[in-house]
Amino acid sequence: MSLPANFGELLAKSAREKQLLFDYQLRCRGTVIRVHRLVVGMQSPVLCTALSGSFKEKEDGFYEIKDFEAEKVIKAVDYFYTGDYQAPENKPDNPLHTLLFHAEMSIFADKYMIQALQSLAEVKFEKFANSQSTKHLLYAIPLMYKLEGESLGRLQSTVAHIVRYRMGTCPLRNVKSALAIVASESPQFFYSFFEQVWDEGTGIPRKCSCGPSVVTVTGWRCHTCKDIGVK
Repeated sequence: MSLPANFGELLAKSAREKQLLFDYQLRCRGTVIRVHRLVVGMQSPVLCTALSGSFKEKEDGFYEIKDFEAEKVIKAVDYFYTGDYQAPENKPDNPLHTLLFHAEMSIFADKYMIQALQSLAEVKFEKFANSQSTKHLLYAIPLMYKLEGESLGRLQSTVAHIVRYRMGTCPLRNVKSALAIVASESPQFFYSFFEQVWDEGTGIPRKCSCGPSVVTVTGWRCHTCKDIGVK
């Protein structure tokens, strides 16, 4: 009888749920998370090196994570065992909590070289960002710039892209106060944003009476009626 294709995943999940054969710990700011070396090491080259090399972490039986909150580490461990993680819902006093959570999961995954988790976090980040109001996205920008991580550039570009393509439908009065905050606290975003606007300026859809059209260097031409307009 052959084993099921996802036997390894089922085995790891069952061992975790039943609290069986844990042989290592991840420690984070007073929180101890029990794990299996094999499950963790197979998915993170960074942790694998610490677990299998001639490092104190191997002998001590635990790995200390100091630069992330325990909540992020717990969710990363969820991913190790299930291939997914669930971000906490927005808090009433912080509508940006979930968005920033996905951003920090991406940063965590990038640091520990968990490529699949990083891709998942970026997908979740973009999906959630698309569901938010333009005003909330703008408020998120200064907070994102306070985070540290090499993967932040892609996430910031994602927000800039979404905001860019909402400019045609979102009245300025709805976002004016948020723009003022971004300009004051994150001037570097304005530079990168307008750099993107300039680069993409010749490919932005415009509206013709019969539907969308494509902008060229000198103007636009409708796909359907071939009518021409000037920028």
